[in-house]
Amino acid sequence: MSQQNPIRQSLDARLSGLQPSAARRARIREAIRTCEQKGEPLMKKKLSAGLLLSILLLLILGGVALAAGLNAFDHFGRRDARYSQVASKAAPAQTADAQLNDPILGQVSARFDSAYYDGLTLSAAIVIEHAAWIERYTPTAAELAQMEKLGDSPFGMAALDDETRAIMQEWQAAIESGTSYGWRSVSVYPSDHVTTDDGTDVPPTSASDDLGENGEYMEMRDFESPLPAELRNLDQITLNCALYYHDTVYYFDGHNFYRSSVARQNVGTIRAVVQRDPGMLRRFTGSAELNGVPTTLTAEVSPLAAVLTLNGTGTLADLMPALAGADADTWLELSLSDEAGRTYLPRDGFGPDAALPLTFSLDGSGALPESLTARLTVLSEGTDDSAAPSVEIALTVIQ
Repeated sequence: MSQQNPIRQSLDARLSGLQPSAARRARIREAIRTCEQKGEPLMKKKLSAGLLLSILLLLILGGVALAAGLNAFDHFGRRDARYSQVASKAAPAQTADAQLNDPILGQVSARFDSAYYDGLTLSAAIVIEHAAWIERYTPTAAELAQMEKLGDSPFGMAALDDETRAIMQEWQAAIESGTSYGWRSVSVYPSDHVTTDDGTDVPPTSASDDLGENGEYMEMRDFESPLPAELRNLDQITLNCALYYHDTVYYFDGHNFYRSSVARQNVGTIRAVVQRDPGMLRRFTGSAELNGVPTTLTAEVSPLAAVLTLNGTGTLADLMPALAGADADTWLELSLSDEAGRTYLPRDGFGPDAALPLTFSLDGSGALPESLTARLTVLSEGTDDSAAPSVEIALTVIQ
């Protein structure tokens, strides 16, 4: 069965303050996914706002087995080295699993497999066994009479296994030939909301999913960095995630499309208590005079992410003359590199009118640096990035 990540929270909201064009933003996001990666890049699903998935289809066959003693951070670390660097530290202090005995799925088991928290960043891996089922299905006349008639064809599924691929091909062929066809999916999937015990929402930014050797659903979920103030630098953080159940049928009678969906919410909750690792966070500072304006940079860096704040007064155009009078297709981008040549890739950029102070979020390198160099670059749509105006500022560890 194919898989789709259940989170629909908007990663693009992180880009809402950017001035570059949509095409340029796409180039930035693509560079973040691929630049400086060794081997096959890990494709992270962007989180889009507002709606839960109508169905979640998962592979039953395939996947890569974890060796004994390894956790999901080791698994996802095969494609993103940051996770493997903290895998040995990624283990909840205690967990509460969820069990569901379903007549179609069988014995469903869900848990937080592992999690990592350093006070700045938080990532957690969820594993669900026997999570989904897909089959060809023809509703009875009584069932069809109760189904919702759709105005347009429902979306198709991305198929990663032979069974789902065959069903989707048959579905498309039936639509093209005007013959009847139907299929059904049943799934249990995690909520897009993770909360602490006091109900504080832990905002997600992205998720990567995969399958284990027995078809278990595996998800690595990254949360906002820096974390909200109330979740920063706690001794431990509790994570609670509800599970949802969907049973959905799609049917085409040769002319019209129909759908029925029966959802049972809150069929269980998984819980984990994660201890903070205080030794995995390092702070840096540096200063410079930009366009005659004193400016200070401060950074917090963990193996998974970095956050840099550009302090000062006024707007970016006051600091970088190349931004003065620039149009909406010109913006400031920040990147970091360390003493070992590791690059910290930016997640955002800001236009000329952005007011100081500004906070930039970057992906980590998997290691803690000893020193950093920040590069501020003025980029424009359609120009050669190598010739873009830029300035470098050295940052040193705060003792």
